[in-house]
Amino acid sequence: LLTGADIVSQLSGKELGDVLLISRSTLKAGEDLLLDDYTVGDLEKQLNIKVCAVENNGGEFIRSIIGLE
Repeated sequence: LLTGADIVSQLSGKELGDVLLISRSTLKAGEDLLLDDYTVGDLEKQLNIKVCAVENNGGEFIRSIIGLE
């Protein structure tokens, strides 16, 4: 299980590029919350990067990387 605090602690201070892609399965069903009640917005603020949740499949991941969302 992955929490917002886990993501922030592992990625803080690292060069992350323009967008951080996370699996939609890290979010509570139908919500913008991770297990520890961090929101995608919280991650964006703390990591200073746009965060996008993508479906948990390879095709969606590739489309997100190349900008065909």
